[in-house]
Amino acid sequence: MTATTAEADQQQVISSSAEVTTSLGSNAAPPAKQITNKPASSSTVCYRKIPFDIFDRNTWPTPYTPSYFDKEPTESEEAVLLKNDSYVDDGSLRIRSFNEFFESLDLAYDKKCPVYITKDANWIWNALLPPFFGPNVEKYDEFWTMMQSILGVTIVKDEADPQLTGKKLHVVAPKTEFQYSGSDTLDATQIRNRRDTIFRNLFQQSKGGVCTTIALCGFDGIHKGQPKYIVIELSPKWSKGLQSQFNEVTGRDHTAAYHMTPEYVKSLLKPLNLHAESLFLIGDHSETDDEEIKQIVNDPELRIFKPGIEPDEYVDGDTLHLAVLADTYIADPTSHWALMIARMRYALGLRNTFVLTEKKVIDGEERWVSYVDDENYLELYDKEHLGPWMG
Repeated sequence: MTATTAEADQQQVISSSAEVTTSLGSNAAPPAKQITNKPASSSTVCYRKIPFDIFDRNTWPTPYTPSYFDKEPTESEEAVLLKNDSYVDDGSLRIRSFNEFFESLDLAYDKKCPVYITKDANWIWNALLPPFFGPNVEKYDEFWTMMQSILGVTIVKDEADPQLTGKKLHVVAPKTEFQYSGSDTLDATQIRNRRDTIFRNLFQQSKGGVCTTIALCGFDGIHKGQPKYIVIELSPKWSKGLQSQFNEVTGRDHTAAYHMTPEYVKSLLKPLNLHAESLFLIGDHSETDDEEIKQIVNDPELRIFKPGIEPDEYVDGDTLHLAVLADTYIADPTSHWALMIARMRYALGLRNTFVLTEKKVIDGEERWVSYVDDENYLELYDKEHLGPWMG
């Protein structure tokens, strides 16, 4: 895609968002449409097909559910504020920022107040923007207007903005180590619908650099039948120390997913007839994980597309889209990021997502399967059985 084409595409999205914002007021998000039984048409994200039209809310499998407060923010005496703060990225900032953003929306719902984000809150913008807009997005006024509509928040210059004067603020920033234990008023279905809406709004923006790997590796479906590929996301060995805690919280044994042996991978792929398709290894693995990587790379029945992909080889958005849009995604459930990818995949109607798995006997044969219900995937939003992995 040329730079001119990309700019035109982005301008078209911004113009549409600006028209909506002008008609509703500067801080309001678009109204929800009624979900009908209209047959879903197909759409694409980064040249990969998804089973509904991402731009047509009437085709969405879960209802459009905005996360904004239903009156003008200036009328509220309280507010949740995501503000600028100094921080050190220890490698977990990206997923913590995603989690804290979504948890702040839940807190705001419980407090019946709006969410404000300052333009200088780089810890949140550096997590949310590059995966969908690329690393060098230009943040002009129309862009911030569009982001208000996408996220259902109010964006202000900084914490000294007059709109915040006199409000009781619930501050969210890296130093506050914010973690909201779970909404008292939102159930799993409501939380899922709110997250799905934001994920779909964000994936509407996917274009250009964040789609590079999919296009260059020939996995797009534009000019030919869409080739299949698999993504396995490996976590670093230190995260394995969380497995006993995760098993205790979920009440299930996920040991096989932690070890990620070729036998486990093939048990998931062979019933789908995908074990011979191109396979990517991604994730935060290091030299200490070589044995785990070698087992998969050297298995004669698995076909690695590119062995030993380093975690910094592709930009965040490029790797995220590679994982989200794969025909099959397999990952370690102790990874908060893997669970976030799983939620994104289901928001786009993509199944074959193996993060929460169990062993079952099917047709007289033991094999590993996902225990997430493909129809409603509420297991990914079950605060009782995910605890701190809820996100």
